[in-house]
Formats: sequence, structure tokens, C-alpha cells
Amino acid sequence: KKYFDLFNKYGADLQEITKQYQTNFENPPMVRNLPQVAGTITWTRHLYERIYRPLKLFQKAYPKLLKEPESKRHLKTYNRLAEALIKYEIMLLSRWAKVI
Repeated sequence: KKYFDLFNKYGADLQEITKQYQTNFENPPMVRNLPQVAGTITWTRHLYERIYRPLKLFQKAYPKLLKEPESKRHLKTYNRLAEALIKYEIMLLSRWAKVI
């Protein structure tokens, strides 16, 4: 039960991070003293780490949880967001490589 509650909170975090990505992907918050592309990639990787690490902890601590039907919705959200973040980073890198 405790893990299910935590996983549901993780699902709420996924929704919040998805909203942050959708709101800011065209003009992300920048890290000081970094060029625009590097700052954007840093922001993208930060978002990815925020969704990746908790999922890995759930996989280690309670792997049965991820096989439950209630977990499928959160896993789909994770997969969609992770794919979007990775594609965004690849697009930024390829666009930057063309400029150089």
C-alpha cells in the first residue's frame, strides 16, 4: 500500500514535469553562464533525471508494483515524456551541429 501511494505521487510528479516541459520547451529556463544550446540541453537532462531516478528506485525496491494494472498509466506517461525529452535533445544537437 505504501509503495502504491508513493507511486501515485510519482505519477503526479510526472504530470507536473510534463506541464513544465510543454510550457517551457520553446523558451526553457537557462542556467547562468551557459550558451543557449548547452543550457537547454542541461534543462532537458535535468527533467529526464527527475523522472528516471525515482522509477529506477521503484524497480529495485518493489518490482511487482510496475506490473500492476494501476501502474500502467504512469508508465505510459513516463515513456511518452522520456521519448519527448530524448527527441528534443537530439533535435537540439542536430540543429546545433548544422550551424557549426
